Amino acid sequence: MIGEKTFDHRSLPVIFRDNSDLEALNAKNWKPGDLHIVEISSAKRLTAFGDELQSNYFTRTVSNLFSEQATAAKYWALMRTQDHAALEHLVAAMDAGRAMDPHLRELLGSARLTTQDETSIARDLAAIVDILGADRTVFVTHVDGRKPDGKPIAMRSRLIEAVKVAARRLGVACFDPTEAMLRVGQDVALLRGGADLTHYTTGFSDLVFHEIQSQFIRPRFGEIGHKPDDQIRRDIADQILVENITLVASRNWRDGDDMLTKALAERPDAAGLLELKAQRLLSEGEPEEAAAMLADLAARQPLSSNGQKVLLQAYVHLRKWAEALDCHKSLLEDEIDDAIVLANAGLARENLGQPETALDLYLQAYGKDPFQIGAALAALALLEQAGDIARAASLRDRIARNSETGCSEAAILMAWADRHGDAGMSELGQRIMPAPAFAPQCAEAEAALAAGNPRLAAEAIATLANQAARDAAAHRRVQRLADDIVRSANSAVADRDYALGLALYDAVTPIVGAKASAARQAAMREFRTAFFALFTDGQFEAAARFAAKAPDLVQESAELALRWAVSLQKLGRIDEALDVISVTHEKSPKDIAVLRMYARLAAIGWRYDLAYPLFRDLQNNENPEARQHSVEIERFFDNAERRALKNLRDRTEACEFDIAVAIWQEIGSDIVDVERHRTFTHDLVLAMQEHLQTLQPDGADDDNLGPRLLRNIAMMGREHGPAMSPSSGLSQIGHVQD
Repeated sequence: MIGEKTFDHRSLPVIFRDNSDLEALNAKNWKPGDLHIVEISSAKRLTAFGDELQSNYFTRTVSNLFSEQATAAKYWALMRTQDHAALEHLVAAMDAGRAMDPHLRELLGSARLTTQDETSIARDLAAIVDILGADRTVFVTHVDGRKPDGKPIAMRSRLIEAVKVAARRLGVACFDPTEAMLRVGQDVALLRGGADLTHYTTGFSDLVFHEIQSQFIRPRFGEIGHKPDDQIRRDIADQILVENITLVASRNWRDGDDMLTKALAERPDAAGLLELKAQRLLSEGEPEEAAAMLADLAARQPLSSNGQKVLLQAYVHLRKWAEALDCHKSLLEDEIDDAIVLANAGLARENLGQPETALDLYLQAYGKDPFQIGAALAALALLEQAGDIARAASLRDRIARNSETGCSEAAILMAWADRHGDAGMSELGQRIMPAPAFAPQCAEAEAALAAGNPRLAAEAIATLANQAARDAAAHRRVQRLADDIVRSANSAVADRDYALGLALYDAVTPIVGAKASAARQAAMREFRTAFFALFTDGQFEAAARFAAKAPDLVQESAELALRWAVSLQKLGRIDEALDVISVTHEKSPKDIAVLRMYARLAAIGWRYDLAYPLFRDLQNNENPEARQHSVEIERFFDNAERRALKNLRDRTEACEFDIAVAIWQEIGSDIVDVERHRTFTHDLVLAMQEHLQTLQPDGADDDNLGPRLLRNIAMMGREHGPAMSPSSGLSQIGHVQD
């Protein structure tokens, strides 16, 4: 930014996309603009040779290293430990590493990965503001999207908050797009129906820019490159419609097709609908028509990333390699590089006479998705043509391992083996070719569906996913059954039987894929919305009943489970609330809100055997959120001894000895009223001794109760001296000892 930065030549490939002309880069001048919009999207810091690197360019440049997930994971772990020698050894031991340019090997051995904390983030932002000026800077955070389980990405949430806090302290404007995302819905704002937590849809990108325009640009500079508000609203509405059509089509493609036809009749120029139509044409074997439609649309306005992907695939089908390569370059500018894009780009590069680049792309595609067997086989052919025997053997081993776990189609392997005269690959294909043993399970599933039991049908075909993917006969029959089960799931969700509906979606997702997973996400959102509506409206009885019908779904989200527990608390059903929150705490042990609610409910429910350790955990927790509850923690411990001793006495009188002993153990080290504690301890030991004498010799009461009581009496006797010794009662209860 200040024109004083030079870069090590070894770093250039992972700093600039176009790094071929170093002199041209050095000759470029930079001067401040009227306003700088600076997005802070990651707390990870990747460096080498004193330079800051782009992580996405890094993985792309050394794609051979990252083509196998296990090796990549080991490399990233070593980067964090900054073990230079171990990094160099790992790279040197790899066939791909030995074949690399020496400068790339140096880069791999020197790279370091750290995660910035709030202090270092604030320091970097302050440095940026010093250069640009507070009045010329707007910081933009990442969007705080939710994972399929409803939880945020913890590291991203912390980063967003750190940026906002630093901006406030620096007196700099800051924009968080999360609120805009919540207004339109994550499924509309982010790609893949909200599942891609990194990339915005075209409509949401326009909305974010509109918000920045309205808040920061227009008040100072007037209208600059501004899209009209009504156009943005139409684009967002189109985006919502496209997502809805995609969801309907995933359940029933004919219904989706009808919906798309009607929508295009009303909005024939809607870009998102036209892209969806082109995607449908491509899937129906009409690549030429799809390409023509998208090329015409691109002449009028930029295509979305999904439109570019469809156009790339259409050009590959038509063998228009140069045009396909242009599409790939556009997708790279938008940082879209999923496995399908990489595999198609590899095919284009290979046919344009660029085998080395094609090999990298094929390996990246296979590394991202082990089902991209076509890309793997294309890479294998290129390696063998180049005489790279070691890497070819390594890739062949990977294909074999993945094939054994169901990630390859036998027919594809055998066809490739026939073309290349490869006996080893032919043998592998024959080995994984499934036997037609699916008929009994399909018959069982069909009978279950006929009897109105879709859950049993789903269980019957759940194990057939791999076979259905490999065998045409199995595929048709299993697919038909899975479609019927998805329809049953849709009906269950429509009847608000979410537990059944989502269980059915989960069962057939390995078979039908996105059709079921997208429907499950939509149903889960509907379930969350319905539950929150009841809770927010104060209908706690209805909210508790609603949650109890689908407890596993509620427990997928700590946020939902907390509100279920609160609903039960409001109804005075503390024991049930404790049961709920204990499961939530087991699933989310680091969640401070859950820990606090568990501790509170334990105290309210007079379960001081739980309340003491839970409040101690809260008191000793280093998470800043825990310190927000310091007053509540202090209040608990101010009253805890008196209440816990009363709880100890009540549990003793009720012969609930396990809980009583647990309370006694928890309060023992913190006791102030020693005499009262000694009295209650004496009463507890006597009560256990008396209860021992009532036990039946045949063990009809509880086979383990007698030994437990004896152990507890002995333990309390050891800690409190002869007065508490259990020996006086042992002669009368020899049968318990036996």
